Amino acid sequence: MGTANLRKEVIGSIRDMRAEREQALADYIDTLIRAATAEQDLADARAARDKARGLARDAGNTAAELERAARIIRAHTHHTDNQPEHDDDQPQDTNQHDGHDEHTENQPW
Repeated sequence: MGTANLRKEVIGSIRDMRAEREQALADYIDTLIRAATAEQDLADARAARDKARGLARDAGNTAAELERAARIIRAHTHHTDNQPEHDDDQPQDTNQHDGHDEHTENQPW
């Protein structure tokens, strides 16, 4: 193999290694961006959930009704396996109860 061919082969190999490294870096950066975006979207969704929960309580829905709705949603989205009954992300209900919460477990909602 001549010197010129060897030079081309070495340069080509180095370019290939650089291209692989650059592609791996680009893939990593894309993943970081997607993760950061997903985290922000999740934070926005949780804030919207908390606001909607407050509005639902203000409209007269009981805490038991809201929890039942949340359990149904979790069951239908298959997220019940590793979630506690009251996960830490759900806001605690600080509104005064209207006296009807004690008997809502037997209601059909």
